Amino acid sequence: METRIGRERAREITDRLPFENAIHTDTIGLAGGLWMLWNSERVDVTPLSNTEQESHAVVKVAELHNMPWVLAGDFNEPLTGEDKFGGRPVSAWHLNLALAEAVKKFTEDAANWNRLHLGNIFEKKKSIMARLNGIQRAISGDLNIAFYHIPTLVRRKRNWILAIKYSTGDWIHEEDGIKDFIRRGFEGVYTSSLLSSSQHNPLVSQWQAKLSEGEKMSISGATSEEEIKSALWSLKPFKVPSPDGLHAGFFQRFWLVVGKLVLEEVEKNFAERKMPEYLNWTHIALIPKVQGPETLGNYRPISL
Repeated sequence: METRIGRERAREITDRLPFENAIHTDTIGLAGGLWMLWNSERVDVTPLSNTEQESHAVVKVAELHNMPWVLAGDFNEPLTGEDKFGGRPVSAWHLNLALAEAVKKFTEDAANWNRLHLGNIFEKKKSIMARLNGIQRAISGDLNIAFYHIPTLVRRKRNWILAIKYSTGDWIHEEDGIKDFIRRGFEGVYTSSLLSSSQHNPLVSQWQAKLSEGEKMSISGATSEEEIKSALWSLKPFKVPSPDGLHAGFFQRFWLVVGKLVLEEVEKNFAERKMPEYLNWTHIALIPKVQGPETLGNYRPISL
């Protein structure tokens, strides 16, 4: 139920109610504050995830008793199309595809929907923010225009690599030349010229750290659903997304829809002991190590 009451006040109230277990979510102004209350002898509840306005859980009843029960509520998001009549499709997620193809198709459909129905909300946001900044500058007066422009120009210049010095001391100024030089430079750092390795066991000192047999069995065994979910939920929901634009929060929020494909993909990677290339795709940013960086060694790459 949506009570619009959260935090300590919610706990104070539910502690006085005749229920053994409770889940609370925080409020957003006058919205949210969901409560899920239950008794373990009547229903088995496994919480999955929560937000201010949503609570996801697996509920089992039949295994505990044969008493009659009813499920009622305001079901805004049924899981499958068979649970509703008419209206829009339940989900744009394609369960008949592999994870990589499903993500690609979903992002394409979402981009088309954004363009057709919202007129590209991201461009509209940029336009609105530009107008608001212009209004703010106008309110501050014409005399302060330079105050706003100078920091913007300085920040913009810092975010661009306009030139980089080659190992011979020559400078590269062309944009394509800079890109190619940086790419080849880090490829040389992070790739190996070793084409093969010996299968013979290397000599190991008795003082050298090594894995026990139990640890070897633990990391070489198959992954469980609980381990995969625990790893996913350990990620920050809205950190910088991958190149496909999907945060970890997307997979957490829609786990009941996308979870099956995520589990299949992870289990396949561990079984084949090979990670597909698309899972390693990421955005790379170069962070200057010093003021006024000149050479490639003055930059540190980070994966966003």
